[in-house]
Amino acid sequence: MNSSTSTSKRWLCLYLLTLLCSVGIGWIYTTRFEPETQFWAKAFEERRGEIVEGPKVIFTGDSACSFGVNPQLFSEETGFPTYNLGGTRQMGTRVFMSEALKHATKGDVIVLIANPILLASEAEGEGHTKAGARMALALSEKLGRGEFVDATRPGFNHLLSLGAKIALRMPMFRYGEGDHQPDGQVITEMRDHPAPTLKEFDLEDDFLKVEAVLKRWGERCREQGVSLCYLLPVELTDASILEDNRRKKGAFLDALKKGESGVKIIKTPQEGCSDEEAVYADTLFHFTEEGAEDFTRRLVPILAEVLEDREPS
Repeated sequence: MNSSTSTSKRWLCLYLLTLLCSVGIGWIYTTRFEPETQFWAKAFEERRGEIVEGPKVIFTGDSACSFGVNPQLFSEETGFPTYNLGGTRQMGTRVFMSEALKHATKGDVIVLIANPILLASEAEGEGHTKAGARMALALSEKLGRGEFVDATRPGFNHLLSLGAKIALRMPMFRYGEGDHQPDGQVITEMRDHPAPTLKEFDLEDDFLKVEAVLKRWGERCREQGVSLCYLLPVELTDASILEDNRRKKGAFLDALKKGESGVKIIKTPQEGCSDEEAVYADTLFHFTEEGAEDFTRRLVPILAEVLEDREPS
């Protein structure tokens, strides 16, 4: 064996060893230390221990759902055991819809609250987002090889941020264990939301993508005998465009109702827009505890039609 071949083999072994170590470090970081993933993974694990058998209502979706629905209040008002299985927009629908379907049985109702921009971005496939892959890994879910690699590549900025927080003795994540309530709602005392959006609502070009994703999840739900409803999140909106955005969002929902998704499309309280800054916490979509209570009370009569042919346990 000549020296060049021997050197090549050594470099190959070194490369493979480095790759293996990198994956191992990434796995440990994701499953043990990445703050946001750990917060939500623990929240999901706690919810799994709370859900009971029998007819129930499951709210799921992005963080507008997590911070916006008070399941205990909805349960008291309707008589149906209710759970909030929301996550974050970055996770993607595969994480929170799959989690909801694991617990749903025939006759249950799932209410999906998710930004339509998220749905449009997922129209090309059913794979996990990078944040979703991290969540799935932390929850010991099965991942494809490519998704596993994504999940175990936190990125230098993540590691640098973690190191800085440890060195400066800063909180690892903006939310803590005390923010996660029984039955799933997340509540924060922070009050630092951005200025109300001035962005005009326009998803005309992405309508078919949104419809396709809803149709896909609607079919999955029907296979289990579960009803799926879709709600727009309510966004903090500048008063100057409030009515125009309400009109456009209403037209968007009307078009979905007439479409082929097979999902029950629900007109949201405030038609997906609000200029009441006092009921928003730390983002344009996160309600305060009082805002979530008001939103939940408004949902009760809106969802009554969906629940009227079911008997609470």
